[in-house]
Amino acid sequence: MALLIFSALLLLSLVVPGQQFELSFSTVMDNDGNVVLKWGFNQYDEQITFQLQMNSQGWVGFGLSPNGGMKGADIVIGGVHPNKTTYFSDYHGIGNTAPVRDTLQNYQLLLLTENGTSTTMRFSRAFRTCDSNDMNITIEPLIQAGNELLVHHILLYACPNNTNISIAPGECYNTNPLFFQCLQVINVWAVGGKAFQFPDNVGLSIGSPDDPSYARLEIHYNNPEAKNFTDSSGVQLYYTKDLRPYNAGILEIGSALSFLFIPPSARSFRLYGLCNTQKFPEVNGQQVADMQVFAYQLHTHLAGRAVRVAHYRNGSQIGFLGRDMTYDFNFQEVKYLENITTIKMGDALQVECTYNTMDRRGITEMGLGTMNEMCMAFLFYYPKNNVSHCLSSPSATDIMNALHVSNPKDVNSVEWDENKINLLQQTIQEGKQDINITNSQIHLFMPGSFVTDTGYLYNITEGANATCNNATFSSLAATSAPNSSMTPAMNEPNLNNNGSGSLRGSVILINLALFLFQAALGASLRPPNRSP
Repeated sequence: MALLIFSALLLLSLVVPGQQFELSFSTVMDNDGNVVLKWGFNQYDEQITFQLQMNSQGWVGFGLSPNGGMKGADIVIGGVHPNKTTYFSDYHGIGNTAPVRDTLQNYQLLLLTENGTSTTMRFSRAFRTCDSNDMNITIEPLIQAGNELLVHHILLYACPNNTNISIAPGECYNTNPLFFQCLQVINVWAVGGKAFQFPDNVGLSIGSPDDPSYARLEIHYNNPEAKNFTDSSGVQLYYTKDLRPYNAGILEIGSALSFLFIPPSARSFRLYGLCNTQKFPEVNGQQVADMQVFAYQLHTHLAGRAVRVAHYRNGSQIGFLGRDMTYDFNFQEVKYLENITTIKMGDALQVECTYNTMDRRGITEMGLGTMNEMCMAFLFYYPKNNVSHCLSSPSATDIMNALHVSNPKDVNSVEWDENKINLLQQTIQEGKQDINITNSQIHLFMPGSFVTDTGYLYNITEGANATCNNATFSSLAATSAPNSSMTPAMNEPNLNNNGSGSLRGSVILINLALFLFQAALGASLRPPNRSP
Protein backbone atom coordinates (compact mmCIF):
# COMPACT_ATOMS: atom_id res chain seq x y z
CA MET A 1 0.00 0.00 0.00
CA ALA A 2 1.40 3.38 -0.94
CA LEU A 3 0.43 6.55 0.89
CA LEU A 4 0.91 9.90 -0.84
CA ILE A 5 0.79 12.93 1.43
CA PHE A 6 1.12 16.57 0.43
CA SER A 7 2.08 18.89 3.25
CA ALA A 8 4.30 21.75 4.34
CA LEU A 9 6.48 22.72 7.27
CA LEU A 10 7.10 25.87 9.27
CA LEU A 11 10.40 25.57 11.13
CA LEU A 12 11.38 27.84 14.01
CA SER A 13 15.04 27.86 14.96
CA LEU A 14 16.16 28.08 18.58
CA VAL A 15 19.78 27.13 18.03
CA VAL A 16 22.82 29.20 18.94
CA PRO A 17 26.43 28.63 17.86
CA GLY A 18 27.82 25.46 19.37
CA GLN A 19 24.47 24.18 20.62
CA GLN A 20 23.62 20.52 19.84
CA PHE A 21 20.33 20.66 18.01
CA GLU A 22 17.61 18.08 18.56
CA LEU A 23 14.47 17.09 16.68
CA SER A 24 12.51 19.91 18.28
CA PHE A 25 9.74 20.16 15.71
CA SER A 26 7.10 17.73 14.56
CA THR A 27 3.93 17.41 12.54
CA VAL A 28 1.34 14.70 11.92
CA MET A 29 1.23 14.01 8.21
CA ASP A 30 -2.17 12.34 7.87
CA ASN A 31 -5.64 12.58 9.41
CA ASP A 32 -5.36 9.21 11.18
CA GLY A 33 -2.07 9.96 12.93
CA ASN A 34 -0.26 7.07 11.25
CA VAL A 35 2.65 9.18 9.99
CA VAL A 36 4.67 11.51 12.23
CA LEU A 37 7.56 13.62 10.96
CA LYS A 38 10.11 15.16 13.32
CA TRP A 39 12.99 17.40 12.34
CA GLY A 40 15.72 19.66 13.64
CA PHE A 41 18.45 21.70 12.01
CA ASN A 42 21.50 23.81 12.65
CA GLN A 43 21.69 26.93 10.52
CA TYR A 44 25.37 27.42 11.29
CA ASP A 45 26.48 23.97 10.15
CA GLU A 46 23.70 24.04 7.53
CA GLN A 47 22.62 20.50 8.34
CA ILE A 48 19.06 19.21 8.75
CA THR A 49 17.90 15.92 10.27
CA PHE A 50 14.54 14.24 9.66
CA GLN A 51 12.88 11.35 11.45
CA LEU A 52 9.88 9.66 9.86
CA GLN A 53 7.82 7.26 11.97
CA MET A 54 4.86 5.47 10.44
CA ASN A 55 2.52 2.61 11.22
CA SER A 56 3.69 0.53 8.29
CA GLN A 57 6.23 -2.14 7.51
CA GLY A 58 8.38 -2.56 4.45
CA TRP A 59 9.96 0.30 2.54
CA VAL A 60 9.56 3.97 3.40
CA GLY A 61 9.95 6.90 1.01
CA PHE A 62 10.40 10.58 1.80
CA GLY A 63 10.64 13.42 -0.71
CA LEU A 64 11.24 17.15 -0.92
CA SER A 65 9.24 18.58 -3.80
CA PRO A 66 8.91 22.08 -5.29
CA ASN A 67 5.14 21.64 -5.56
CA GLY A 68 4.12 18.43 -3.80
CA GLY A 69 4.38 16.28 -6.95
CA MET A 70 6.79 13.63 -8.15
CA LYS A 71 8.46 15.63 -10.94
CA GLY A 72 11.61 17.30 -9.64
CA ALA A 73 11.24 15.72 -6.19
CA ASP A 74 14.34 14.87 -4.14
CA ILE A 75 13.57 11.45 -2.65
CA VAL A 76 15.10 8.95 -0.22
CA ILE A 77 13.87 5.37 0.11
CA GLY A 78 14.79 2.93 2.85
CA GLY A 79 13.55 -0.23 4.50
CA VAL A 80 14.28 -3.22 6.71
CA HIS A 81 14.66 -6.75 5.36
CA PRO A 82 13.31 -9.77 7.29
CA ASN A 83 16.88 -10.52 8.48
CA LYS A 84 17.02 -6.97 9.96
CA THR A 85 19.53 -5.64 7.44
CA THR A 86 18.63 -2.30 5.94
CA TYR A 87 18.78 -0.46 2.64
CA PHE A 88 18.71 3.30 2.01
CA SER A 89 19.29 5.33 -1.18
CA ASP A 90 18.91 8.82 -2.63
CA TYR A 91 16.62 9.18 -5.68
CA HIS A 92 14.98 11.89 -7.76
CA GLY A 93 11.55 12.01 -9.38
CA ILE A 94 11.08 12.45 -13.12
CA GLY A 95 7.28 12.25 -13.21
CA ASN A 96 4.51 9.88 -12.24
CA THR A 97 6.76 6.86 -12.58
CA ALA A 98 9.47 5.10 -10.60
CA PRO A 99 12.13 7.52 -9.29
CA VAL A 100 15.72 7.30 -10.51
CA ARG A 101 18.66 6.60 -8.20
CA ASP A 102 21.05 9.55 -7.85
CA THR A 103 24.69 9.14 -8.79
CA LEU A 104 25.62 11.26 -5.76
CA GLN A 105 24.27 9.92 -2.45
CA ASN A 106 23.98 13.06 -0.31
CA TYR A 107 21.74 11.74 2.47
CA GLN A 108 23.23 10.01 5.50
CA LEU A 109 21.18 7.30 7.20
CA LEU A 110 21.35 7.57 11.00
CA LEU A 111 18.75 5.03 12.11
CA LEU A 112 16.33 2.60 10.46
CA THR A 113 14.31 0.21 12.62
CA GLU A 114 11.13 -1.84 12.49
CA ASN A 115 9.33 -3.17 15.57
CA GLY A 116 6.57 -5.26 14.05
CA THR A 117 3.98 -2.49 13.78
CA SER A 118 5.88 0.61 12.71
CA THR A 119 9.00 1.75 10.89
CA THR A 120 11.29 4.59 12.00
CA MET A 121 13.83 6.16 9.64
CA ARG A 122 16.19 8.97 10.68
CA PHE A 123 18.52 10.64 8.20
CA SER A 124 20.32 13.94 7.55
CA ARG A 125 21.74 16.03 4.74
CA ALA A 126 23.27 19.43 4.04
CA PHE A 127 21.02 22.40 3.24
CA ARG A 128 22.66 22.70 -0.16
CA THR A 129 24.35 19.85 -1.97
CA CYS A 130 26.23 19.81 -5.25
CA ASP A 131 23.70 17.48 -6.85
CA SER A 132 21.36 19.08 -9.37
CA ASN A 133 18.83 16.36 -8.50
CA ASP A 134 18.68 17.45 -4.85
CA MET A 135 16.46 20.30 -3.68
CA ASN A 136 18.20 23.01 -1.68
CA ILE A 137 16.84 23.59 1.82
CA THR A 138 15.85 27.23 1.56
CA ILE A 139 14.61 29.82 4.00
CA GLU A 140 10.93 30.28 3.26
CA PRO A 141 7.64 30.52 5.14
CA LEU A 142 4.87 27.97 5.42
CA ILE A 143 3.41 27.26 1.99
CA GLN A 144 -0.16 26.10 1.74
CA ALA A 145 -0.85 23.99 -1.35
CA GLY A 146 -3.88 25.00 -3.39
CA ASN A 147 -5.04 25.62 -6.91
CA GLU A 148 -8.06 27.86 -7.30
CA LEU A 149 -9.75 27.05 -10.61
CA LEU A 150 -11.04 30.53 -11.36
CA VAL A 151 -9.41 33.10 -9.09
CA HIS A 152 -5.93 33.70 -10.48
CA HIS A 153 -4.68 36.55 -8.31
CA ILE A 154 -5.97 39.42 -6.19
CA LEU A 155 -4.56 42.92 -5.75
CA LEU A 156 -5.70 45.53 -3.24
CA TYR A 157 -4.74 49.12 -4.09
CA ALA A 158 -4.86 52.19 -1.87
CA CYS A 159 -6.51 55.26 -3.40
CA PRO A 160 -5.29 58.82 -2.70
CA ASN A 161 -7.75 60.95 -0.74
CA ASN A 162 -8.40 63.17 -3.77
CA THR A 163 -9.64 60.20 -5.79
CA ASN A 164 -12.73 60.77 -7.92
CA ILE A 165 -14.78 57.71 -6.97
CA SER A 166 -17.12 56.35 -9.64
CA ILE A 167 -19.64 53.55 -9.13
CA ALA A 168 -20.33 53.19 -12.85
CA PRO A 169 -19.13 49.92 -14.43
CA GLY A 170 -16.38 50.12 -17.00
CA GLU A 171 -13.52 48.32 -18.68
CA CYS A 172 -10.29 47.77 -16.77
CA TYR A 173 -6.86 48.75 -18.09
CA ASN A 174 -8.14 51.02 -20.82
CA THR A 175 -7.33 54.67 -21.44
CA ASN A 176 -9.86 55.90 -18.87
CA PRO A 177 -7.78 57.84 -16.32
CA LEU A 178 -10.30 57.04 -13.56
CA PHE A 179 -9.08 53.45 -13.53
CA PHE A 180 -5.49 54.48 -12.83
CA GLN A 181 -6.19 56.61 -9.78
CA CYS A 182 -5.33 53.84 -7.30
CA LEU A 183 -1.83 52.48 -7.85
CA GLN A 184 -0.28 51.76 -4.45
CA VAL A 185 -0.44 48.00 -3.81
CA ILE A 186 -1.23 47.24 -0.16
CA ASN A 187 -2.10 43.56 -0.46
CA VAL A 188 -1.30 40.89 -3.02
CA TRP A 189 -2.37 37.26 -3.30
CA ALA A 190 -1.87 34.71 -6.07
CA VAL A 191 -2.85 31.12 -6.66
CA GLY A 192 -1.34 28.84 -4.03
CA GLY A 193 -0.92 31.64 -1.51
CA LYS A 194 -2.18 31.93 2.04
CA ALA A 195 -2.64 34.56 4.74
CA PHE A 196 0.30 36.94 5.23
CA GLN A 197 1.38 38.54 8.50
CA PHE A 198 3.51 41.65 8.88
CA PRO A 199 6.44 41.69 11.31
CA ASP A 200 5.66 42.98 14.79
CA ASN A 201 7.11 46.44 14.13
CA VAL A 202 5.34 47.04 10.81
CA GLY A 203 1.76 47.70 9.76
CA LEU A 204 -0.52 49.49 7.31
CA SER A 205 -1.60 52.82 8.69
CA ILE A 206 -5.33 53.63 8.48
CA GLY A 207 -7.45 56.46 9.84
CA SER A 208 -5.02 59.38 9.76
CA PRO A 209 -5.54 62.38 7.43
CA ASP A 210 -2.77 61.13 5.14
CA ASP A 211 -4.12 57.59 4.90
CA PRO A 212 -6.36 56.42 2.05
CA SER A 213 -10.11 56.50 2.56
CA TYR A 214 -10.80 54.11 -0.31
CA ALA A 215 -9.22 50.97 -1.71
CA ARG A 216 -9.67 49.23 -5.04
CA LEU A 217 -9.98 45.44 -5.06
CA GLU A 218 -8.83 43.88 -8.33
CA ILE A 219 -9.42 40.18 -9.02
CA HIS A 220 -7.97 38.42 -12.05
CA TYR A 221 -9.87 35.31 -13.17
CA ASN A 222 -8.77 32.39 -15.29
CA ASN A 223 -11.91 31.43 -17.21
CA PRO A 224 -10.82 30.32 -20.70
CA GLU A 225 -14.16 28.66 -21.46
CA ALA A 226 -16.04 31.87 -20.58
CA LYS A 227 -18.50 30.07 -18.32
CA ASN A 228 -20.95 32.11 -16.26
CA PHE A 229 -20.17 32.08 -12.56
CA THR A 230 -20.65 34.13 -9.42
CA ASP A 231 -17.70 34.91 -7.18
CA SER A 232 -17.44 36.59 -3.80
CA SER A 233 -13.68 36.29 -3.27
CA GLY A 234 -11.76 39.06 -1.57
CA VAL A 235 -9.38 39.79 1.26
CA GLN A 236 -9.83 40.10 4.99
CA LEU A 237 -7.70 42.59 6.92
CA TYR A 238 -7.12 42.48 10.67
CA TYR A 239 -6.33 45.71 12.49
CA THR A 240 -5.12 46.80 15.90
CA LYS A 241 -5.35 50.05 17.84
CA ASP A 242 -1.73 49.66 18.89
CA LEU A 243 0.27 51.69 16.39
CA ARG A 244 3.46 50.15 15.11
CA PRO A 245 6.73 52.01 14.56
CA TYR A 246 6.83 51.67 10.77
CA ASN A 247 4.35 51.87 7.91
CA ALA A 248 4.73 49.09 5.36
CA GLY A 249 5.08 49.63 1.64
CA ILE A 250 5.01 47.30 -1.35
CA LEU A 251 7.19 48.07 -4.36
CA GLU A 252 6.35 46.41 -7.68
CA ILE A 253 9.38 45.85 -9.90
CA GLY A 254 9.92 43.90 -13.10
CA SER A 255 9.10 44.10 -16.78
CA ALA A 256 6.53 46.56 -18.08
CA LEU A 257 3.63 45.17 -20.13
CA SER A 258 4.90 46.79 -23.31
CA PHE A 259 5.98 45.51 -26.72
CA LEU A 260 7.69 42.37 -25.47
CA PHE A 261 7.21 38.69 -26.13
CA ILE A 262 8.73 35.23 -25.75
CA PRO A 263 9.46 33.21 -28.90
CA PRO A 264 8.01 29.71 -29.32
CA SER A 265 10.06 26.52 -28.86
CA ALA A 266 12.41 28.24 -26.39
CA ARG A 267 13.77 25.94 -23.70
CA SER A 268 15.17 28.68 -21.48
CA PHE A 269 14.38 32.27 -22.48
CA ARG A 270 14.94 35.19 -20.12
CA LEU A 271 13.18 38.51 -19.69
CA TYR A 272 14.26 41.27 -17.34
CA GLY A 273 13.06 44.24 -15.37
CA LEU A 274 15.54 46.90 -14.20
CA CYS A 275 14.95 49.42 -11.41
CA ASN A 276 17.39 52.19 -10.50
CA THR A 277 16.52 53.74 -7.14
CA GLN A 278 18.64 56.85 -7.68
CA LYS A 279 15.54 58.75 -8.86
CA PHE A 280 13.29 57.72 -5.97
CA PRO A 281 13.94 61.04 -4.16
CA GLU A 282 12.86 62.92 -7.29
CA VAL A 283 9.63 60.92 -7.44
CA ASN A 284 8.94 61.53 -3.74
CA GLY A 285 9.91 65.20 -3.82
CA GLN A 286 12.20 64.68 -0.84
CA GLN A 287 14.95 62.45 0.48
CA VAL A 288 13.96 58.81 0.86
CA ALA A 289 14.96 56.69 3.85
CA ASP A 290 16.69 53.37 3.33
CA MET A 291 14.15 50.68 2.50
CA GLN A 292 14.18 47.64 4.80
CA VAL A 293 12.92 44.67 2.76
CA PHE A 294 11.46 41.82 4.82
CA ALA A 295 9.43 39.77 2.30
CA TYR A 296 8.80 39.30 -1.39
CA GLN A 297 6.49 37.67 -3.90
CA LEU A 298 7.50 36.54 -7.39
CA HIS A 299 5.05 36.37 -10.28
CA THR A 300 4.97 34.89 -13.77
CA HIS A 301 2.35 32.87 -15.60
CA LEU A 302 2.34 29.31 -16.98
CA ALA A 303 5.59 29.44 -18.97
CA GLY A 304 7.64 30.73 -16.03
CA ARG A 305 10.26 28.33 -14.66
CA ALA A 306 12.54 30.49 -12.49
CA VAL A 307 12.65 34.03 -11.06
CA ARG A 308 15.53 35.91 -9.44
CA VAL A 309 15.70 39.43 -7.97
CA ALA A 310 19.34 40.55 -7.90
CA HIS A 311 20.50 43.49 -5.74
CA TYR A 312 23.36 45.79 -6.81
CA ARG A 313 25.29 48.55 -5.07
CA ASN A 314 27.96 50.67 -6.74
CA GLY A 315 27.71 48.48 -9.83
CA SER A 316 28.37 45.18 -8.03
CA GLN A 317 25.91 42.50 -7.05
CA ILE A 318 25.57 42.17 -3.28
CA GLY A 319 22.91 39.46 -3.08
CA PHE A 320 19.34 38.51 -3.89
CA LEU A 321 16.04 39.97 -2.70
CA GLY A 322 14.14 36.92 -3.91
CA ARG A 323 14.97 33.73 -5.73
CA ASP A 324 13.01 30.67 -6.86
CA MET A 325 14.75 28.39 -9.35
CA THR A 326 11.88 25.86 -9.32
CA TYR A 327 9.08 28.37 -9.77
CA ASP A 328 5.61 26.84 -9.92
CA PHE A 329 2.60 28.79 -11.17
CA ASN A 330 0.35 26.97 -8.69
CA PHE A 331 2.40 27.98 -5.62
CA GLN A 332 2.83 31.75 -5.55
CA GLU A 333 3.50 32.79 -2.00
CA VAL A 334 4.68 35.85 -0.12
CA LYS A 335 7.98 34.69 1.36
CA TYR A 336 9.95 36.18 4.22
CA LEU A 337 13.62 36.97 3.72
CA GLU A 338 15.97 35.19 6.09
CA ASN A 339 17.35 38.58 7.14
CA ILE A 340 15.94 42.05 6.61
CA THR A 341 17.86 43.56 3.68
CA THR A 342 18.54 47.28 3.20
CA ILE A 343 18.02 49.05 -0.13
CA LYS A 344 19.96 52.32 -0.20
CA MET A 345 19.12 55.09 -2.62
CA GLY A 346 21.27 54.53 -5.69
CA ASP A 347 21.02 50.74 -5.49
CA ALA A 348 19.82 48.86 -8.57
CA LEU A 349 17.34 45.99 -8.58
CA GLN A 350 17.01 43.54 -11.45
CA VAL A 351 14.31 40.92 -11.95
CA GLU A 352 15.14 37.96 -14.19
CA CYS A 353 12.41 35.56 -15.32
CA THR A 354 13.17 32.33 -17.17
CA TYR A 355 10.52 30.78 -19.43
CA ASN A 356 10.00 27.52 -21.31
CA THR A 357 7.80 27.63 -24.42
CA MET A 358 8.69 24.29 -25.98
CA ASP A 359 4.99 23.43 -26.13
CA ARG A 360 3.95 26.64 -27.93
CA ARG A 361 3.83 27.29 -31.67
CA GLY A 362 3.34 31.04 -31.60
CA ILE A 363 4.87 33.90 -29.65
CA THR A 364 3.76 34.53 -26.06
CA GLU A 365 3.02 38.20 -25.53
CA MET A 366 3.33 40.04 -22.25
CA GLY A 367 -0.12 40.67 -20.82
CA LEU A 368 -2.67 40.02 -18.11
CA GLY A 369 -4.15 36.79 -19.49
CA THR A 370 -3.06 33.47 -18.07
CA MET A 371 -1.71 32.39 -21.46
CA ASN A 372 0.18 35.69 -21.72
CA GLU A 373 3.22 36.26 -19.52
CA MET A 374 4.40 38.62 -16.82
CA CYS A 375 7.71 39.12 -15.02
CA MET A 376 7.12 40.76 -11.66
CA ALA A 377 8.34 40.89 -8.09
CA PHE A 378 6.65 42.57 -5.13
CA LEU A 379 9.00 43.75 -2.38
CA PHE A 380 7.53 44.25 1.11
CA TYR A 381 9.48 46.90 3.00
CA TYR A 382 9.46 49.72 5.55
CA PRO A 383 9.31 52.67 6.02
CA LYS A 384 6.86 53.35 3.21
CA ASN A 385 7.55 55.94 0.51
CA ASN A 386 5.44 57.06 -2.45
CA VAL A 387 7.00 54.90 -5.17
CA SER A 388 4.56 52.19 -6.24
CA HIS A 389 6.12 50.80 -9.45
CA CYS A 390 9.59 50.67 -10.95
CA LEU A 391 9.29 48.83 -14.27
CA SER A 392 11.40 48.66 -17.41
CA SER A 393 11.24 47.44 -20.98
CA PRO A 394 13.75 46.98 -23.80
CA SER A 395 13.67 49.18 -26.88
CA ALA A 396 10.95 48.09 -29.32
CA THR A 397 13.00 49.63 -32.14
CA ASP A 398 16.03 47.50 -31.24
CA ILE A 399 13.90 44.34 -31.25
CA MET A 400 12.26 45.09 -34.60
CA ASN A 401 15.60 46.00 -36.19
CA ALA A 402 17.16 42.77 -34.95
CA LEU A 403 14.31 40.71 -36.40
CA HIS A 404 14.13 42.79 -39.62
CA VAL A 405 10.48 43.73 -39.20
CA SER A 406 9.00 47.21 -39.61
CA ASN A 407 5.75 46.71 -37.73
CA PRO A 408 5.25 45.16 -34.26
CA LYS A 409 2.53 42.90 -35.68
CA ASP A 410 5.03 41.37 -38.08
CA VAL A 411 6.78 39.46 -35.27
CA ASN A 412 3.91 36.96 -35.48
CA SER A 413 5.11 35.91 -38.93
CA VAL A 414 8.78 35.44 -38.00
CA GLU A 415 10.01 31.90 -38.68
CA TRP A 416 11.63 31.05 -35.39
CA ASP A 417 14.67 28.82 -35.10
CA GLU A 418 17.47 28.58 -32.55
CA ASN A 419 19.47 31.36 -34.22
CA LYS A 420 16.50 33.77 -34.18
CA ILE A 421 15.78 32.92 -30.53
CA ASN A 422 19.40 33.57 -29.56
CA LEU A 423 19.42 36.82 -31.54
CA LEU A 424 16.36 38.11 -29.70
CA GLN A 425 17.83 37.04 -26.36
CA GLN A 426 21.09 38.87 -27.09
CA THR A 427 19.22 42.00 -28.20
CA ILE A 428 17.27 42.12 -24.95
CA GLN A 429 20.29 41.44 -22.74
CA GLU A 430 22.61 43.95 -24.41
CA GLY A 431 20.17 46.72 -25.27
CA LYS A 432 19.02 49.77 -23.35
CA GLN A 433 16.22 49.48 -20.79
CA ASP A 434 13.63 52.26 -20.49
CA ILE A 435 12.57 52.64 -16.85
CA ASN A 436 9.35 54.16 -15.47
CA ILE A 437 9.07 55.02 -11.77
CA THR A 438 5.53 55.77 -10.61
CA ASN A 439 4.33 58.05 -7.79
CA SER A 440 1.33 56.44 -6.10
CA GLN A 441 0.04 59.75 -4.73
CA ILE A 442 -0.53 61.34 -8.15
CA HIS A 443 -3.02 60.03 -10.68
CA LEU A 444 -1.33 58.34 -13.61
CA PHE A 445 -1.01 60.52 -16.73
CA MET A 446 -1.07 63.64 -14.54
CA PRO A 447 2.05 65.85 -14.31
CA GLY A 448 4.53 64.42 -11.84
CA SER A 449 2.93 60.97 -11.76
CA PHE A 450 6.07 59.23 -12.99
CA VAL A 451 9.76 59.77 -13.71
CA THR A 452 11.68 58.08 -16.51
CA ASP A 453 15.20 56.72 -16.52
CA THR A 454 17.39 54.48 -18.66
CA GLY A 455 19.93 51.82 -17.90
CA TYR A 456 21.60 48.61 -19.00
CA LEU A 457 21.24 45.14 -17.54
CA TYR A 458 23.75 43.72 -15.08
CA ASN A 459 25.25 40.25 -14.97
CA ILE A 460 23.72 38.01 -12.32
CA THR A 461 25.91 35.65 -10.30
CA GLU A 462 24.87 33.17 -7.65
CA GLY A 463 27.46 34.40 -5.15
CA ALA A 464 28.93 32.86 -2.03
CA ASN A 465 25.57 32.07 -0.47
CA ALA A 466 25.03 29.39 -3.11
CA THR A 467 27.96 27.19 -2.05
CA CYS A 468 27.13 23.54 -1.65
CA ASN A 469 28.26 20.57 0.42
CA ASN A 470 29.23 17.65 -1.82
CA ALA A 471 29.65 15.10 0.97
CA THR A 472 28.43 11.71 -0.24
CA PHE A 473 27.48 8.57 1.65
CA SER A 474 27.20 4.93 0.73
CA SER A 475 23.64 4.00 -0.12
CA LEU A 476 24.14 0.60 1.58
CA ALA A 477 26.25 1.42 4.65
CA ALA A 478 23.67 1.31 7.41
CA THR A 479 22.18 -1.21 9.79
CA SER A 480 19.17 -1.29 12.03
CA ALA A 481 21.06 -0.87 15.30
CA PRO A 482 23.85 1.60 16.15
CA ASN A 483 26.17 -1.14 17.45
CA SER A 484 25.53 -3.70 14.72
CA SER A 485 28.11 -4.56 12.11
CA MET A 486 27.82 -2.97 8.70
CA THR A 487 25.92 -5.42 6.49
CA PRO A 488 25.22 -4.74 2.81
CA ALA A 489 21.59 -4.70 1.86
CA MET A 490 20.17 -7.47 -0.26
CA ASN A 491 17.45 -6.44 -2.70
CA GLU A 492 15.75 -3.08 -2.58
CA PRO A 493 12.02 -2.75 -3.30
CA ASN A 494 10.58 -2.95 -6.78
CA LEU A 495 9.31 0.61 -7.07
CA ASN A 496 7.14 -0.24 -10.06
CA ASN A 497 4.90 -2.66 -8.19
CA ASN A 498 1.59 -1.38 -6.91
CA GLY A 499 1.74 -2.88 -3.47
CA SER A 500 1.21 -6.42 -4.78
CA GLY A 501 4.65 -7.68 -3.79
CA SER A 502 5.91 -8.77 -0.40
CA LEU A 503 7.36 -5.35 0.38
CA ARG A 504 4.85 -2.82 1.64
CA GLY A 505 5.67 0.81 2.05
CA SER A 506 4.65 4.43 1.96
CA VAL A 507 5.84 7.49 0.08
CA ILE A 508 5.77 10.89 1.75
CA LEU A 509 6.15 13.92 -0.53
CA ILE A 510 6.75 17.19 1.23
CA ASN A 511 6.31 20.62 -0.30
CA LEU A 512 9.06 21.86 2.01
CA ALA A 513 9.38 25.41 3.29
CA LEU A 514 11.82 26.36 6.02
CA PHE A 515 11.39 29.60 7.92
CA LEU A 516 14.16 30.29 10.43
CA PHE A 517 13.11 32.45 13.34
CA GLN A 518 15.93 33.10 15.76
CA ALA A 519 14.87 33.49 19.37
CA ALA A 520 16.33 33.27 22.83
CA LEU A 521 16.53 29.89 24.54
CA GLY A 522 13.34 29.04 26.32
CA ALA A 523 11.20 31.08 23.97
CA SER A 524 7.90 29.74 22.76
CA LEU A 525 7.86 27.49 19.72
CA ARG A 526 4.85 29.31 18.37
CA PRO A 527 5.26 31.51 15.29
CA PRO A 528 5.57 35.24 15.97
CA ASN A 529 2.16 36.82 16.45
CA ARG A 530 2.16 39.22 13.54
CA SER A 531 -0.81 41.28 12.50
CA PRO A 532 -1.31 43.49 9.47
